Amino acid sequence: MVATNMAPSIPMGGFGQLGAGGGFAGGAQWGNGGMANFGQMGANPRGDNRYQNNPIIQNYNVPNQPPTNDPLANANNDAQQQAGLPAQQGLQAQNKLSYQDLQNRKLNQKQALEENLKKASQKGQKIAAQHDKQLEAEAADEAGESFQYLIEEKISLARQKSALIQILNEEIDVTPFSIFNETVHAKFPLMGLRLKNSTKQPLPQGPVTVFENGAYAGDARLSDMQPEEERFISYAVDLSMEVKTEVKQSVGPEIRIQYLGDRVQAGYSSRQTKVYTIKNRGKLERTAVIEHPIRDDWKLAGDVKTLEQSRDLYRFQVAAPSMKTSSFEVPEEQPKIEPVAMLPLLDGKRSVLSGNPNHLGVELQLFTQVKPIELKSIVITKGMVAVASDLHESRSYKLISRSELDRKIILEHVVRPEWKLDDLVLKPVEGSTTLYRFPLELPKAKSVEKLIEETKSQVVQEKISTMDEGRIKGFLLHPAVKPAVKAAFQRTLDVKAALLETKRKLTEREKELKGITEDQTRLRANLQNVPATSAAYKRYLDKFDKQETQIELLQEEVRKLQVEEKSQQAEVDDVLSGISAE
Repeated sequence: MVATNMAPSIPMGGFGQLGAGGGFAGGAQWGNGGMANFGQMGANPRGDNRYQNNPIIQNYNVPNQPPTNDPLANANNDAQQQAGLPAQQGLQAQNKLSYQDLQNRKLNQKQALEENLKKASQKGQKIAAQHDKQLEAEAADEAGESFQYLIEEKISLARQKSALIQILNEEIDVTPFSIFNETVHAKFPLMGLRLKNSTKQPLPQGPVTVFENGAYAGDARLSDMQPEEERFISYAVDLSMEVKTEVKQSVGPEIRIQYLGDRVQAGYSSRQTKVYTIKNRGKLERTAVIEHPIRDDWKLAGDVKTLEQSRDLYRFQVAAPSMKTSSFEVPEEQPKIEPVAMLPLLDGKRSVLSGNPNHLGVELQLFTQVKPIELKSIVITKGMVAVASDLHESRSYKLISRSELDRKIILEHVVRPEWKLDDLVLKPVEGSTTLYRFPLELPKAKSVEKLIEETKSQVVQEKISTMDEGRIKGFLLHPAVKPAVKAAFQRTLDVKAALLETKRKLTEREKELKGITEDQTRLRANLQNVPATSAAYKRYLDKFDKQETQIELLQEEVRKLQVEEKSQQAEVDDVLSGISAE
């Protein structure tokens, strides 16, 4: 049971404003010329009021004020009456208002009322537009927020008197809870209530006294509550219930492996599970509300459901059976991405990279194999050869479980520029043209392998004049090369071979001519040193004459070969620069 009797906010001439509150809020406000001792008074189950008003001294400057029963006050009043007659007469004269003054006062009051109604409407629109939690923080910061209550019954209030008027006497929806917040108390929860303002009036902030089964249970403080708004309050420590917490660390069941060229990175969720063990030593079954802090970059995992969520807290509702111990788990995950060191291994035929991040419990292996180039076509255009071919490469991803848990692996494969997957049915991830995802199930202590094949189509252009003869002969033997292209290649080989043969002959003749010329130099020296009548002189002279004849013949042959070489070089240039075939 919650005491909620509340007093209205009424300006009383020279008195302060009577506020609203449950229990005793204390304090008073001063008016313009009067004195107020009135605190905010709530219901008092004992029937007496310890906060009685002090006797009010009679002021004879104000007419029609009845005398008091206090002798000291009456003596003071007699002295004041004798000394204040002139002032009384002047005050009565000043209190007289003209008709125009009275109309102006009414107009000012009407304008003030319209302004207050306008502000109230704006406040209502703001309440409807803003989030409940923002309003809660704003309401806690605002001081002097006013509420208007309409009293349907007529009230008679004598001059210079005050009254405590009950403005709200209704039942509101209350649900009992034990509220546990580890930062408030690490062991015991707090006795608490969940209040719902089921009245049609706003409830201003103030103290609340809680009674349970007719007995005093504790005090709490209530913040401002709008109609239909719900709020938790706590009023005592619940010693009949004990809560113990424990945090478990693990890795989420899903791991994302991404291969980016020569490096690998792993994406996973670091999971923290906080276990709340609740021991209810009481004889009654209770409902506990666990307040769990909201942390940046962490989010709830699994299918755990919240009772509600504030700006800083999750709230979970947990049943606590009598004389039993129960537990409740709050799993949270934080996404992480980290590189994985890959080391080369020997496999003979394939290139292998291996990585083993121990904390993930998964060993990674990447096998890469490059296949021979597949020739598609050759086109020759004015001596330029365009060779179209396909490069094939296979990548085998092997994942080995080193964990006792079943894992779900999301393999992310990035296709390199100019490459494409051989499996044309697969589609890339939405928003990307190069990223492909492959979901894989990895049972504990098992392995799984995924083969991905890629193809790169390329066209290489080069001049036929710079192509190696062996490469051209290879194209002549390739079945993918068309006959017209083979004939063009053969034509280039023929003209180049003829030119090479002419150059070879020319080189040989020039070499012979050089040898004979050098030998003639030797013969001339011998002829000068041998007597002209000797047999040796005659032999040297005969040989010299024969070499002269050879020189003339060789020189003529060299000239012909040089002309032929020039003609053949022109032909080769024409063929290599102008030949076309496809």
